[in-house]
Amino acid sequence: PIIDLLRKFGRARRGWLGVRIQTVTDDIAQSLELDKTSGALVAELTPGGPAEKGSVLVGDVILTFDGKEVGKMRSLPRIVAETAVGERVLVEVWRQSNKVKLNIVVGEFPDENQLVSSRPTTQQPEAEKNLAVLGLMLSAVTPELRERFKLGDGVEGVIVTKVEEGSAAANRQIRPGDIIRKVGHEHVPVKRPSQIRKLVEEARKANRKTIIVLVEREGGRRFVPIKIDKG
Repeated sequence: PIIDLLRKFGRARRGWLGVRIQTVTDDIAQSLELDKTSGALVAELTPGGPAEKGSVLVGDVILTFDGKEVGKMRSLPRIVAETAVGERVLVEVWRQSNKVKLNIVVGEFPDENQLVSSRPTTQQPEAEKNLAVLGLMLSAVTPELRERFKLGDGVEGVIVTKVEEGSAAANRQIRPGDIIRKVGHEHVPVKRPSQIRKLVEEARKANRKTIIVLVEREGGRRFVPIKIDKG
């Protein structure tokens, strides 16, 4: 259910935001403390794109764009495409349980070769392996796992090495080789399995029923809400 605004409407002087979005489901709304399932959840930003320049963050839910309510995720591509290139618009987003107003200058849809960007290689954390959380066996990204799952040099996060059959994570189609990049309604970046375990424990103590995670698979990213067991 993810729409890529990079390609949705072609290139002929149409407004461009430079984000990938997904639907806000009931579980996602609950995880983010939203009172209704509306808006468009930002799953990825184009480096240097209008949204990133306008201080949009991964994990923001776009509620309104230029005064127009984003009732459904699929309405945002049309609204953006119909906005004049170079126009400065007010965008309201839901971020960490608060509404935030941003000013964004709408860009022009770029050439295809401009959409391709490389991710920087970052130093990997000291290895943590085989930590069980949420029905998942988790590990820091190691050279061996990078080779096993054919991960690019710039991929970072926590890798899923095994999924418990019948677990809440399995029901959400999480699978070995997936990379967990951010966790929780505050979208905390993670590089170690112990970070995820701590965030899950904090959510459990706060009586949260679900926790949201940003999952990367084959270069694409999406937010996934996972039910928290009682522990």
